[in-house]
Amino acid sequence: MWKTLFFFKSPLPGDPLFFIAYEPKSRQNLLQKLQDKYIIKHYFSHPNTAQGIKAVWLAVKDLAAASRAYQAIGLPLGKQLTNPLLGARGQEVLAGSGSIFLLQPTTTEGHMASFLARRGQGIIGLSIAVRNLFLAQNLIEARTKRHFARAGCFFSRASLFLQS
Repeated sequence: MWKTLFFFKSPLPGDPLFFIAYEPKSRQNLLQKLQDKYIIKHYFSHPNTAQGIKAVWLAVKDLAAASRAYQAIGLPLGKQLTNPLLGARGQEVLAGSGSIFLLQPTTTEGHMASFLARRGQGIIGLSIAVRNLFLAQNLIEARTKRHFARAGCFFSRASLFLQS
């Protein structure tokens, strides 16, 4: 149904990373099934209104080098960004219908620097597209018994962040 590409020795920070491509006929069959209202309701309807992963956030030590590595494998660069809440500056990498955000600390303190010191380069977060952020926030807070603040992020709309 699909083929994957793995790097034996990855040139990219945040290893392991792989790419997947569905065979055209299998992909077409899957897309047809996704039009079925029963399938949508029973398999793709989430109480938190999630629609899918929009972006993966990667902590990197060297933003320029990481950006060049992603360009070298054929992924174009998008916008440059900053996030004071995370203490990071970054580069969007366009990947199909989603994005990869490469994030480097802007200070020796803060969330991004702390993550890199503890865990090294790798996934620090995800952006999950939801139909209704208010409903998603209420459900997540009720089930986790934790408060999430709304803040501007890498997209034009609000995002949720765990208050630490």
